[in-house]
Amino acid sequence: MLTILAFTTAAMAAEPRHEVSVEIGSLRSNDPAWNVIGGQQSPAGGIRAGYGLSPSLTVIGGWHMSQIQTDHNTSYYGYGYEDEDIAHEPTGSSSNGATAGSVLSELSVHHLSLGAKFSREVQPWLVPYATGQGKLHIGSLRVTDDLDKDEAMIDLNSSGLGFGGLFSAGVELRSKPANGSFSLAAHLEFGYAISTPMEFAIESEGSSASIGSLNYNGATVSAGVGLRF
Repeated sequence: MLTILAFTTAAMAAEPRHEVSVEIGSLRSNDPAWNVIGGQQSPAGGIRAGYGLSPSLTVIGGWHMSQIQTDHNTSYYGYGYEDEDIAHEPTGSSSNGATAGSVLSELSVHHLSLGAKFSREVQPWLVPYATGQGKLHIGSLRVTDDLDKDEAMIDLNSSGLGFGGLFSAGVELRSKPANGSFSLAAHLEFGYAISTPMEFAIESEGSSASIGSLNYNGATVSAGVGLRF
């Protein structure tokens, strides 16, 4: 009896519980106050890893990165730049792809997450799951009239932090473990994210001027492939 128990325990310990995967997906971004970064789905990509505490509970963490670049026509803001400041500029596109008389916003965000995944095996190859994760968003914003810094007349830079959470549900497909030590896995996941806004501002001579605000509130989707070990 003790021999059977020992073999069973060893087999359970050998089952893959930990995971690492490469992910792609999107987050719903929104900038209601300034529209420097228009509301849209922000594509993101990165890595997710998990440490299995039990067959049904895994601590997961991840790093993802998203980038948004938007070309704004200055007349949209009502500043009158087209008539006053750049009336002498030729029409058409500049060498960097921006239209003459436009303002570009370029945003890069690192998304860090930590949380738990709860799963239930329906079949050895089919495992639905749910997650709850805390999120930290670290953003860097640039607003300019030319991506070439040597040519830019306007070049504003700022950084911001946002905090939030993500709740999601998904399904994981797993291959048969090879030698009982590792297996391939793929997942598809849908969720909903909430966050505080990242506030972007320019500091100058003791004063501050806001140039943008961004949060991640809305539906999310992600997919990934990786290993379990």
